Amino acid sequence: MKIKLGQCFSYAHKEALKALTEDNRNIQIMHAIVNEPFTDNYYPHAWIEENKVCKDWQTMCAGSSKFANVGWEKELFYETFKPTYIKTYTPEQLIRLTIVHNHTGPF
Repeated sequence: MKIKLGQCFSYAHKEALKALTEDNRNIQIMHAIVNEPFTDNYYPHAWIEENKVCKDWQTMCAGSSKFANVGWEKELFYETFKPTYIKTYTPEQLIRLTIVHNHTGPF
C-alpha cells in the first residue's frame, strides 16, 4: 500500500478551526509517528479523532482507502498504522500552537 503524503497537518488545523467555529468540543487532534502498513517506513502524521473514528487528509480528502469520506474505526486505525509518540490536542491548544510556531505542525 503506497500512502499518499501531503496535507494531514493543514487538514487537522482546518478541522480544529471548524470545530471552534461550530463549538464542537468532541474532537481531538492527534500528532504522532505512524508506520506505513507492510513496510518499515515511518512518518509524522496528524488526524482527527471524534466518536471513536479517525479522520485524516488521506482518507477524507485524497480518498485513499476503503474508509474514504467516512473515517477509520479507531481501533483498526491504531492497529494498522501503529502510532507512536502520540500527542493529543484540543482545538484550542492546536490553534494556539499554530500561532506561536507559525506553522500547522508537527509540534
